[in-house]
Formats: sequence, structure tokens, C-alpha cells
Amino acid sequence: MIYRATSRATVAIAAALTLSGCVGGLLGGGKPDTLYRFGPVAADTIAQATAAPRQTLALPVPQFSPAVAGDRILTTQGSEISYVKGVRWVSPAPTLYAAALDATVATRAPDIAVATRASGAAATVLTVSVNRFEASYPEAGAGAPVIHVDGVASLADRATKTIVGRLRFSGTAPAAAGTGPAIVAAFDAATMQGVTQIVDWANVTIPVPKQ
Repeated sequence: MIYRATSRATVAIAAALTLSGCVGGLLGGGKPDTLYRFGPVAADTIAQATAAPRQTLALPVPQFSPAVAGDRILTTQGSEISYVKGVRWVSPAPTLYAAALDATVATRAPDIAVATRASGAAATVLTVSVNRFEASYPEAGAGAPVIHVDGVASLADRATKTIVGRLRFSGTAPAAAGTGPAIVAAFDAATMQGVTQIVDWANVTIPVPKQ
């Protein structure tokens, strides 16, 4: 079940929903939302490094467009914009995406070390901007949505203040049904398609330190 709003009223309604959700939670009324996450579980996927990393990479928290930067799940159907009712991410989407990137670097590029968020030691910075993170429903008739996760990644050399390379990434996955669990599973699949593209690209693009 989804809450639908026209695109014109999206910002105002999203703000009202956020406030009403907070008030309802504080008063203890209503059915609590079901919480989900996407991306690999770090404890299960991060491999132990076997050698000194060849490079340290800074990974700032990804930037998301305002409509999807929180914990609500956005859907679209033609010009209508919706949020899935009763379903939220356990943390804001950018936080979960950052964790997915960290874990995927550890498994697919173990010779690259991810610097802490506050670290200034990394010579290269990987910036990720996600501009589409939504479940798209058919414009006519009923049906399960297709998940789209698209954006741009860039690698920058801190020393020279130049862009080493840019990548347009995308992930698409159809939901098996219109239910919350099915939609979340498709978000996970689409997200990991893009995350894998980013990490594999960064692994071969990141400058090798001079000896």
C-alpha cells in the first residue's frame, strides 16, 4: 500500500509526513513502520587484508537528491510521486549506501584501504552522487515496480586537485511483487549493480602511487 501525492505537493507533504511520523512515534500510537536495509552486512562480507594496501581511498558519504536522502522509499507512476506506507530504511539511504560501498571495496578491491570519514591522509577521493533512487510503477494498470538506482561517480587526485575520471553507473531490478519485502529486495539488487560498477571501475582507475 502506498501513499500517493502529486509532484507539485511532494515537498510539503513529505515534510508533514515526517513530522506526523515523529509525533505518532512519540505518543506511542499507530502501527510501527517496518524497517529494512539494503547492501551487504559488513560483518559477513568484509575480508581480512592479506597485504599492505597499494592505495588509500577517501569515501565521503554519497550525495542523494533531497526526495530520497531520508529513510522513506520513493515510488513514481507517471507524474505522481509516492512514498511506500509503513516501510522505511533502518537508516537514511546515503548511510546505507556508504556502508555498501565500504563492504564492497573490502571484498572486490582488498588492496585498497578506505580511509575514515574524517581522515585527510587519502591521496584519492571517490565521490558518489545518486540522482535516481526510486521504484517506478507502470503508468497504466496494476503491476510490480521496477527499481532504478542511477548516478555519477568521480575520482579526484587531492595533490593535483584534478579529476582522474568519471563514471555514470546504473542499476535496474524488477520487484517480484508490490509488497514491501519484494520492493526492498529489488532495491538491494539494483543498488549492488551500481555499487559493483563503481568499485570495479575505481579499482582500475585509481592512480598507483609512485615508488
